[in-house]
Amino acid sequence: MRITKISSEAYHDAVDAVVLFVSPHHNHSYGTLFVQNKQYKMGWASELIEPSVLCLFEHVLCIGIDQVFIIYDCCLNKLILKLDLDFYFCTMEQENDFLFVNTELEIFEINLHKGTSKNCLKA
Repeated sequence: MRITKISSEAYHDAVDAVVLFVSPHHNHSYGTLFVQNKQYKMGWASELIEPSVLCLFEHVLCIGIDQVFIIYDCCLNKLILKLDLDFYFCTMEQENDFLFVNTELEIFEINLHKGTSKNCLKA
């Protein structure tokens, strides 16, 4: 699954699209993606970096960029988890029932079975 970069005008014109997140800082980049014939959109600050997307299940997305990380259920149209990160997002990795969200100086462990998260390591 890939996010397609769009212009600011296209972002604002997509009035029926569900907003997944916008940057708490100034948005420089915008993107959209389609899941099960439904359009989603987002805005973020970085101009050179694109969001990372991971499909946990057929309809559950994990998206990370800059200082934002979300888990969103597209079938329920529900934000499951949003982490406002203190440091910039780097990567995410799924290992069995756990998802690890890695930032510049922190690692978060998310228990996918229990729906809980904790900060595992902070530099």
